[in-house]
Amino acid sequence: MGLTAVVWQVEAYSLLWRDLDPKATHFIPCDMLPQILKKLDKPLGAGRDASAHDVMELMRELNLKVSRGQAHFVETFMAMVSHAYNVDELDPGLYNEIVKELVDSFPTLTSVDPDQERDAISTFAAIKLQSLVRGFKARAKTRAKRRASMQAKSRQETLTLKANGEFEVPNIGPNPLLTK
Repeated sequence: MGLTAVVWQVEAYSLLWRDLDPKATHFIPCDMLPQILKKLDKPLGAGRDASAHDVMELMRELNLKVSRGQAHFVETFMAMVSHAYNVDELDPGLYNEIVKELVDSFPTLTSVDPDQERDAISTFAAIKLQSLVRGFKARAKTRAKRRASMQAKSRQETLTLKANGEFEVPNIGPNPLLTK
């Protein structure tokens, strides 16, 4: 893959991030990372034809980090480039020079709290699991309300006209919609 393709991918990455971070904070919620990985071709991303499993596997391989559930533009990009070009460790002098340049260019990088850093894949899984549980609870609550409403309709009070002209109301117990 030539340098032109790499430059094109850097631009594509920046544009994708910009769309997900319209306020230019340099942070996005970690559950947006799979979108970026799927929309970027290899070697940086997984590609549009990648399955959800492939994207999750790439997230694991990248060992992406998030802080307070947020991924940072530079940290994510560095992880992707390091993985794409099999760079485990940079020369310390070069690394410090790059970090200085990055901090000067991206002051928000200093707001990443190393004590709060977590694996993106674990954070993403937790977010998805929480979402599934909230959805399950909401559907269960809706079903319970619907069931109570149907029971109330089927037990609606029926008025019977007595011979003396009065109405008789059967006693069917408390209304389930009014009791907790």
